[in-house]
Amino acid sequence: MTTKPLALDGISCRSHHTLEIHELNDKIVFLHSILGDVPKEEITETTVFPKYIVADFFSPNFTKHEQDFLTYTEKRTLYTTCCECTPREDSIVLNTMRYVPKGGVFTNNGRHNTLDKMIEIRGNTLSEIGTSPEPTEKIFSDSKTHKFGDYTVRMSSPFMMECSSATTKEIVWKLRLSAYLYTEIEEKGRALYFGTAGKGGRFYKVSLQDGEVIFSYDTGGTVTYKWHKKSIFLTDRKDDIIELDSKTGAELTRYRLKNPDKQRLRAMPKMLIKGNKLYLAAYSHSDFYDFHAVYLEI
Repeated sequence: MTTKPLALDGISCRSHHTLEIHELNDKIVFLHSILGDVPKEEITETTVFPKYIVADFFSPNFTKHEQDFLTYTEKRTLYTTCCECTPREDSIVLNTMRYVPKGGVFTNNGRHNTLDKMIEIRGNTLSEIGTSPEPTEKIFSDSKTHKFGDYTVRMSSPFMMECSSATTKEIVWKLRLSAYLYTEIEEKGRALYFGTAGKGGRFYKVSLQDGEVIFSYDTGGTVTYKWHKKSIFLTDRKDDIIELDSKTGAELTRYRLKNPDKQRLRAMPKMLIKGNKLYLAAYSHSDFYDFHAVYLEI
């Protein structure tokens, strides 16, 4: 395991968020945002806190590292739930307002108070290339209808999964989940794989034919997961990385993350797997804003 700090020299964080992890031209790009802090005695009603979008570029084995960042001064907020990263042939484009903001993020004139920029990551640099187009509504997994051959699977209520026949329109099975469906529903070998989040969050494998739960692993909440050969990698309630056997749900490996000083790190859900290497971001057990890039041989 190798870890490297994700930070800006001389900048203390008021908040810190990971946006995406992507491969670009044989480099691993960790994209994150930082809201900088200022001394408490200097804070007034008109204080504008420094804001940064940061890209850290690592070689696959973390032996080389470069960094670039953009500073923006608009009185707008970057919401991770509104962002979308789109990989292209030789670049990555970040749209900071791809999706319509939810909740109290509007200014007095009714406009979104969300940062609306198009940013391109190319080579080892970040550059602003325009303003976000009109955002669209984000469709969450629990609002989608999933089709697998003759089977149609959807959430008939917040915790009830329902499967029906597209031919007969009859309900084939129902399954009550432990929490809200959060990930996409994926079908492999006539079984469904998906994660739930919220109180009682688990990772499931369910028979497509009859809705039988083949296994449900108590993760504390699964918002994303990754396949590697016949294994599934995800985070659990202890903020470790775990490897599950996709057939049985048995825990094969547990990775407890630590920085070079042997201090505990907590894994964040977003991961990238390239070959036999797994990349993710983690934060310090003692400081939520102390972020680290991590790579594991798996």
